[in-house]
Amino acid sequence: MKVRRATVYELVFGLALLVLGALLGLKESGVWQDRFIYDAYYAMGSELPLQVLVAKPDALFYVLVRAWDGAVGGKDALWCVLGALSLLLTGLSIGRASERPVAAFVTYASFLMWVQIYTQVRMALALSLCLASIYLWRKARVTSVVARIAACFIHSSLVVVVLGYSVLDRIRISRKRVFLWSGIVGFSVVLLSYYALPYVTFEKVAVYYELLREGGHARINLFSALPALQVATLAVIAFTKRTSEQVDTAEYRLAMIGALSFYALSAVPVFAVRVNELLSIFFIIVLTNSYRKSWPVFAMWLAYLAFSIKSAALLLTTELVKQS
Repeated sequence: MKVRRATVYELVFGLALLVLGALLGLKESGVWQDRFIYDAYYAMGSELPLQVLVAKPDALFYVLVRAWDGAVGGKDALWCVLGALSLLLTGLSIGRASERPVAAFVTYASFLMWVQIYTQVRMALALSLCLASIYLWRKARVTSVVARIAACFIHSSLVVVVLGYSVLDRIRISRKRVFLWSGIVGFSVVLLSYYALPYVTFEKVAVYYELLREGGHARINLFSALPALQVATLAVIAFTKRTSEQVDTAEYRLAMIGALSFYALSAVPVFAVRVNELLSIFFIIVLTNSYRKSWPVFAMWLAYLAFSIKSAALLLTTELVKQS
């Protein structure tokens, strides 16, 4: 039986992703900023009654912890397994979605991988399932639907991606109207953050607003390089002839929503940063589909890569600075 070269490459790439993901799961206590948060998650999942766990918004994550509890290696081994699974699904998904899979993974690994796989374990797992449902299991309808539902019950913020992709994949926007569409989106997000979100009774939303009132998570740097580069790059892609076809993809629209949300949700900084981080994966797909077709986009890709590496260094050293 003849095996296609592409299949061999994908198998080797998959094995490399599993190893790298497991290594990322070996959390360094002096670097991992969310260590105490995940210690608390594990304690809740292993100690609380099952009927209490299933009533929580992110119930499936706690059920996974309960199922793992007592296994060899305990919580440390669980983070390794989840890291390996998350990076495998995410890496293979962006490899399928991008015309330049190596560039896409390098761009992802320069910063976003450290934010998600290394730091935000729960969100990374949920996002990886969502991406796999879109790019790996699209033809397997039942598997795709189950994966999307599971993603939402692991991390409720994935509702944004699941609903957003499902709707935006069916909408067509002309290049001439992209700025009008972007303005409407940005204005709608501003209205949402000021007049709707404060009255949402969802537990996580209420906690963030309570922290904001107490002065926690109240700062945001509106001059951050990465969101600004995202907005600028998406504009250049839309008005460059050889890359403008990207405007007609769901990935472009999600990337634009993520970039604009950083500014439109600035009244609630934690939402602004989280939505931007969540949707940046789609920006990477759009960027790496375009960077070889336009010199300005290529220059912006290099700038994005440089600022991503800088941001990753800051992320991984902040906790060390605090402890010293």
